[in-house]
Amino acid sequence: MNLSNSMNVSVPASVTLARLRDLFPNCDTQRWLVYGIIGPVWTAVVTCADICVIILFMRPRMRSKTSFILTLIALVDMLSIILPTVVYLFYYTLQNDAKPIPLRICLLVYAFVDVFVDMFNGISLWLTVLLAFMRCRCLQKPFTMRCSYGFRRVLMCVAIIMILELCVHIPSFFLFDFVPIPMGKNNLTVNFIACGIRENDSFITRRTHLWMETMFDSCIPSILLLYLTCSILKCLREAKQERQSLRSSTESKGISSQTTFSRLDRESRRTSWLIFVVAALISTHELPMAFVNVHQLANFQGRKLPLVIFGCWSSLFALWQNTVYPIAFFIYACMSRRFRHEASGLCCCKSSLSVAAKTREAHVLKDRRRVPLSPCSVQKNSQKEMRCIHSNKDECDE
Repeated sequence: MNLSNSMNVSVPASVTLARLRDLFPNCDTQRWLVYGIIGPVWTAVVTCADICVIILFMRPRMRSKTSFILTLIALVDMLSIILPTVVYLFYYTLQNDAKPIPLRICLLVYAFVDVFVDMFNGISLWLTVLLAFMRCRCLQKPFTMRCSYGFRRVLMCVAIIMILELCVHIPSFFLFDFVPIPMGKNNLTVNFIACGIRENDSFITRRTHLWMETMFDSCIPSILLLYLTCSILKCLREAKQERQSLRSSTESKGISSQTTFSRLDRESRRTSWLIFVVAALISTHELPMAFVNVHQLANFQGRKLPLVIFGCWSSLFALWQNTVYPIAFFIYACMSRRFRHEASGLCCCKSSLSVAAKTREAHVLKDRRRVPLSPCSVQKNSQKEMRCIHSNKDECDE
């Protein structure tokens, strides 16, 4: 339906009528396929999976600082994918993208499909950086990590991330003016008030804001995540070399420790691959997006930026973003052996822990301790076992 032919519309030259079809010209089939079909289906899958993960993390034996951060990541990932899908279901799935957006919901639609999506994805990325930092410190100093980074310090870091993202994205609400445009079948009848978009430079220029988003939502956290990933892989490699020297030392004394070393080797190898995959996935989205932003800023130097910077590529970027972040989240969650046991138990409708494991869990809860979802607990226990084996075999048997 072409409303411009059936209705009398008077739009000023500096104002763009808010219709999703006009904002994404020359890519109708792609938009309908991504936003109207693939997007809602993938949103349903991710939402159901995140809810199941949150239910697992709410169990008493799963609670820890790391599970708290992972729960926050699951929540912001759900919000970042559900909010725009609500809009896309009406405008694309139901094929209403040719209709102008009413003025009364124009700001809400803009917030759902743009501002909140970028803000929640930025929070998710920074929480992933925080999780990588805690994992790195845990591997570097496994015996002091619990005391150095308590729950209060984790809450402080989360609060700083929230404040940073609010400071970056609140100016987004002042970038545009939403102008009322009366629409009717003739000059005397007004059927409804449509929304017109006009760029506003009174508070902050859009170019400056785009630079802020590029730096604080893409470049800086991606570089930090890559650096922390390299540090984690370096720690795991050094630990493997130390285990090899300890293995030769214990074998020369006739002490068998193959079980401990094999367990550490498997844990280290699995953790290394998973961490590498997470960093690679996030980098394939954030770094190209930062490059495209810089390229567009250079191309439109001295000219007005288009409303949709990426054009038809916007739908593909959104789809890849909504795929990368949930996958990275599930990979981080699956690094925990306890989470894997709980998830398998939930799928099989039975208890996921053996009798011995339940006994250990009861002991841990009695002492009011929480084992973090990371290789730290394995490394600390294994280091104690190896020192015990290296010093005195009789004490180890006790």
